[in-house]
Amino acid sequence: MVSGMGAAHAVHAARDLLDRGVTALMSYGTAAGLAPALRSGDVILADYLLDAQGTRHEIAGAWSQILEEKLTGVRNLRRGGICQSDTVIATPADKAGLYRRTGCLALDMESAALAALAGQTGVPFISLRAVVDTADMSLPASLLTALDEDGNVSLTKLLPALLPRPADWLALVKLARAFAAASHNLSRCRQLAGVHFLLQN
Repeated sequence: MVSGMGAAHAVHAARDLLDRGVTALMSYGTAAGLAPALRSGDVILADYLLDAQGTRHEIAGAWSQILEEKLTGVRNLRRGGICQSDTVIATPADKAGLYRRTGCLALDMESAALAALAGQTGVPFISLRAVVDTADMSLPASLLTALDEDGNVSLTKLLPALLPRPADWLALVKLARAFAAASHNLSRCRQLAGVHFLLQN
């Protein structure tokens, strides 16, 4: 299920799935890289999640291990922490600060909230994310202006925002290539994990 950007959207979608009888939750999508060594397309299989207040949430270790074994064909698969932010982290300086404070490899806006929900409801949880923007990449200001609350880009907002910022065109091209690398590796993960995506049977 595609939930939209942010913890509130993700939790709402997850509660809907649980109401339908789902017995496990997985956070799957893209992330921002915090560790300087990460490159666009690198895949992070979370060992743990940190929410915006610094609370640690655990994952289902056995399920995560099964998934890791299935994904041996994915280049640059990493294990480590993923932290959550309530806002978009757009600059290298802010990413570096988060990395120093948390030690997490990557950042998203949903996984820790889903892990907390899983803990409350007693269902297993794992998180798999692919890096789009690396630690040294900035998100263009024009892009941030054009994002809606679901994380979608409004072209009617983006194009006017680009006019006074011609340098953003190159940044957007770089970001599009990074997103393509992340999407490619996520697709590879789906292929290797199988049609049921490793639910614990």
